[in-house]
Amino acid sequence: MSIRPESIVAREIYHICNRSVEGIDIFKDAADARRFLLALFYANGKNPRTLSDVVRMSKALSIELELEKSSEPLVQVYAIILMPNHFHICARSLVDDGISIWLQRACNSHARHFNLKHDRKGSLFMGRFQNILVSNDQQLFHLLVYIHANALDLVMPRWREGIMRRWKDAKSFLGKYPWSSYALFEGGRDGIIP
Repeated sequence: MSIRPESIVAREIYHICNRSVEGIDIFKDAADARRFLLALFYANGKNPRTLSDVVRMSKALSIELELEKSSEPLVQVYAIILMPNHFHICARSLVDDGISIWLQRACNSHARHFNLKHDRKGSLFMGRFQNILVSNDQQLFHLLVYIHANALDLVMPRWREGIMRRWKDAKSFLGKYPWSSYALFEGGRDGIIP
């Protein structure tokens, strides 16, 4: 397993995550989460829409991610979860450093918007995102489970210790958690913007 390679290589799959500074909630409400997802969507292109386009579009909160894009994507996303103070993504870079370009655009856009909306200044994320190269199918399987199970921290924090007695409740909660791609795997929703 390789952590923080010098560059992100095309056609490889990575586990990507980033946390907020000082543990602050970066997705304080549904509008913050929706806007970040839209920023990720519109930043994913060799010729992305401008950030002002993303801001304008984010005001129309009913906008669907299926809208036609104008350029070739930089990454292919396999799984995502937004937690109150961090996010995890499993994605394949389609071009060299595609993930870096994509996340820089989206995170900078979100930070500017968040700081204006919540009357704050300074960095929002803890520097550069973390990335771990996924080197085999077993690691990919565990990563997909780990990403989607992250939401259990909100209701069953001891799940990581293997202590969970209410499996049915856990599965129900994961299926209803709006900022995760879990329901897409289960066939429960068409997208992750509720």
